Amino acid sequence: MEQEKFTYRIAYYTGTGGTKIVAECMADTLKEQGHLTELEVITTGVHIKELTFDRLIILFPVHAFNAPDSVYRWIDNLELVDKIQTTAISVSGGGEVFPNKACRISTIRKLERRGYEVTYEKMIVMPSNWVVAIPDPISLMLLDVLPSKVKEIIRDVSFGVRLRSKPNLFNRCFSRMGEIEKPAARLLGRYIKVDSTCNGCGKCSRSCPADNITMESNRPHFENTCHLCLRCLYNCPQKALKLRIGNFIVLKEGYHLEELRKQLPIIDKVDIEELTKGIMLSGVRKYLLEL
Repeated sequence: MEQEKFTYRIAYYTGTGGTKIVAECMADTLKEQGHLTELEVITTGVHIKELTFDRLIILFPVHAFNAPDSVYRWIDNLELVDKIQTTAISVSGGGEVFPNKACRISTIRKLERRGYEVTYEKMIVMPSNWVVAIPDPISLMLLDVLPSKVKEIIRDVSFGVRLRSKPNLFNRCFSRMGEIEKPAARLLGRYIKVDSTCNGCGKCSRSCPADNITMESNRPHFENTCHLCLRCLYNCPQKALKLRIGNFIVLKEGYHLEELRKQLPIIDKVDIEELTKGIMLSGVRKYLLEL
């Protein structure tokens, strides 16, 4: 039986680029199956495109055990609809483990208030840009398996599979507590240090997804909307930006997704269990061993 064709709207918020890669992979997969697809980037300045669509897929990186506030504002500005089938995808470097197990609840509730029927939700794991550096072979494997993980999701969604998680009370409470982290992130982002190597190129200002950076006298000036995605720190050509407090969260080796992608496909066998030992990478280990 021929599969019914739909028009998909894929809306995503991205910091250092992982969620963008996932969204584009989903769009490509849907197009291969003959569906019409429109990609939309969610930013702090709400600019919702006027689109006619049958189904919505929303993607976001986990921030403070939830979604970035820009995602909430985007949803709040959606028009009311009548049960448009919706898929919610969170992206993290840690996987579907505590404290991320309830990270989609607030997003789903907001969508349902606007009339969107969330029938499917899932976590995609991408190379971590935060605190714990994932070994390069594991990062490469995460990128290598992404198309198969996305095809599985698209297949399920296309055939009406319903998948909703049921986080327990402890995880739900921790997710609510995580919202307290957001003001701290805005504070850290407001006082990013700019050293003397800054040449005033303005790349940080142009690329900030939270519209947190403006240029004043050829120097970046930081506002109060930071999501602490770290894009400005990792992408600065001069490496001129530093956190004044909490610099331990920034990976010393930097974050180079595009460089990693150039090394695909993987040729050598990867020992998943050996390279993901310990509690910190347990979610990554579980995700990869599900293949």
